Amino acid sequence: MRTIKFKGILIPGLIAILLSSCASTAGDQLVKRPDVDQQRIIEHPTSLRDFLVKAGVTIDYQSGVPIIKGGYPLYVVDGVRMGHDYYQVARTVNVNDIASVEVVRSTAQALIYGRDAGNGVILIKTKVGV
Repeated sequence: MRTIKFKGILIPGLIAILLSSCASTAGDQLVKRPDVDQQRIIEHPTSLRDFLVKAGVTIDYQSGVPIIKGGYPLYVVDGVRMGHDYYQVARTVNVNDIASVEVVRSTAQALIYGRDAGNGVILIKTKVGV
């Protein structure tokens, strides 16, 4: 067995061969796979959270609650204020009845909802209410 001297330490040849056979890959060589779950959400939303992700709302992954401007948005369903509680809205609205979800982020557009709209407004229009 052959030995190699490395900085004053003798390493057996077998270990040297194993260490020299390691490979590395640069970041630009990695092939990025499409996010299948994200694609499914965009094509076939199955929950209110999927509709909100499709509309561009950030989801807090610790609590699972949508966040706009660092806080909880105001939910308005068919012109009726539902408050800031995501879970109440998710229980109230049937996902199959959702026609559209619009996110109002600008202060000027949310002005008609008063100070409750400080963190944005999520407008949910249902097929029944349209």
